[in-house]
Amino acid sequence: MTGSIFSQLAEEHSKSSDSSELKLGTWFALVDAFTVVERKLRIALHEEYSVTLPAFDTLMVLRGFPQGIRMSALAIKLSVTKGNVTSVARRLERTGWMTRQTPADDKRAQMLKLTPTGKRLANRMMVTYKRVVAEALDGLSEGQAQDLVKTLDRLSFLNEASP
Repeated sequence: MTGSIFSQLAEEHSKSSDSSELKLGTWFALVDAFTVVERKLRIALHEEYSVTLPAFDTLMVLRGFPQGIRMSALAIKLSVTKGNVTSVARRLERTGWMTRQTPADDKRAQMLKLTPTGKRLANRMMVTYKRVVAEALDGLSEGQAQDLVKTLDRLSFLNEASP
């Protein structure tokens, strides 16, 4: 047998004429596609920058907040716990890519901010990220990619606010 469990389940459920089975097959196909692209991203980011995907995600959020962001707000943006952010932030601070400061108005909080080196690196990582995604989705024409975005956008859970 070849392929992931998700590709096997997608194939199995996509052959049904039952609408709920077909939708389940569609879901498994989405999960499979995401997993494949995510694996390629993890490999490329590790090989080119010795960085994990959670560290990349953290850098990307910090990149959008040049003035800095509270650790608790970063955890919300990443949909993870503050504890998860703490360990990644510690590693990024040790590398010199990020600083951590305690704001004067709240001694319990911590503000995280990219260093100039971290910003340059994050920008280079984004180039790698774009390249890997473009290569992974190379089989789609521009029109197919636009149609896929529109189709996925119609799904209500993509338009819901994160908890």
